Amino acid sequence: MPIVEAKGFFSFGETMEKDILSLPPISREKLVAILIQEELLETDLKNKIERYAYDVQNELQARAILIPIPQNASPQEIQEGLAQFYFSGYENDSLSQLIGTVLIGDVPIPVVDKNGGLNPAIFPYIDFEDINYKWNYESERFQWIGGDDEPEIWHGLIRSDVDSFDSQVAELAQYFERNHQVHTKNTTYPKKVFFADFYRQREGISDRQKKSYENWI
Repeated sequence: MPIVEAKGFFSFGETMEKDILSLPPISREKLVAILIQEELLETDLKNKIERYAYDVQNELQARAILIPIPQNASPQEIQEGLAQFYFSGYENDSLSQLIGTVLIGDVPIPVVDKNGGLNPAIFPYIDFEDINYKWNYESERFQWIGGDDEPEIWHGLIRSDVDSFDSQVAELAQYFERNHQVHTKNTTYPKKVFFADFYRQREGISDRQKKSYENWI
């Protein structure tokens, strides 16, 4: 199936004129936003990323939307775009809703200010109701205001920390190959021991988080 275009969700002013790439719609109302470092789509990695998006779409029965993110994108604009998907759906249809987001490559991460302490945090990208952080236009950061400490959607982060861009592309290519093998059940793993303490883990998870985990069952 070919990639189709969708417009009007993320705006980065005059610095970004490219349209959002969207996978073809399916008969479900769940959305997964895949935010991609724009430079990665100019390499041979583009096909692997698109294949990964199809795998996500098929696995979750959700519409996967590919969104190129320029290096100078504002975390506030990214947060507002994700919030639009969460509250208004795809093309403001009010029939679909964001359930998760995946960041691929060097996508800007918000720096949050909590009681004077500055730290990078993904939380503003996944928290939309009774929010913990609000954008401060003077400091140009997300400021802690309280909230329920419970995000509404899940997230994933796929990136490489090696030094050169070419090495990052190569490492990501290896990851996406292995990931696709898992989705197509063409990989095997050596025997290992798995230990889990489900009783204590269950006690530490809120009811809302338990509901989110049910998306994977």
